[in-house]
Amino acid sequence: AAAATPAAYAADARSIKDKWAEVLANAEKFRSVALANKLTGSWERPAPITLNFAPPAREADVAAVERQLGYRLPAGLRAFFLEASAGFEIYWLLPGLQTTAPDGTTNVKIFVLPPEPLVEISTYGGTPHPEPKVNGSQFKLALADLPHQRDGARDWIESFEAARDKETDERGRLHYQRYADFWRRGIPLTTGGGGDVIAADRDSDDGSILMLFHDGSDEPGWFLERSLIDLMVDVSRLGF
Repeated sequence: AAAATPAAYAADARSIKDKWAEVLANAEKFRSVALANKLTGSWERPAPITLNFAPPAREADVAAVERQLGYRLPAGLRAFFLEASAGFEIYWLLPGLQTTAPDGTTNVKIFVLPPEPLVEISTYGGTPHPEPKVNGSQFKLALADLPHQRDGARDWIESFEAARDKETDERGRLHYQRYADFWRRGIPLTTGGGGDVIAADRDSDDGSILMLFHDGSDEPGWFLERSLIDLMVDVSRLGF
């Protein structure tokens, strides 16, 4: 059965331009909050946060990328690049200091904790102490980078198929085939860290966002059930 869509999202029928205007307004609010709370762009030296948003792309720009990819982007994803932005880069860290021990290991002391739901008790080092569940954010996406992202995803698909062909157990073969098939469904947009990829669903008109996983259980990824513009509205409300 299809998962129910929360009413709050189903009711948001605003145009892409109106939604993007909210994202930009939320970004300016966040910029002020980041400054007041001394968020940083580096734990090693003084650096400002990165919160950059490109203007919309031209039709010629989108068409050029589509020629490189060899297929047309889903309508919703095309509209994002044409009506909202050709790309963005977001990077921030909670204020802290990174130190390196003589053995080469690094440690970061965080000076400001986020609100309580985003804090956990860690026993690392022996003594229980609060640590942030989220200590920063990195989210970079660009229309011009889609062919490069596609090439990286191809490498993963080839590795899944190679692993499949080496498997003698049918369950193992199905595991890797499931990963390869799901990754083929996605249009890679950017890396999500650790090898996983944020992608758009090739099989949906709005290019709904997929998370593509590269290892682990038989779960090759997630359907986020959000277009890129709606995802950006969500994350902008959460301080990116």
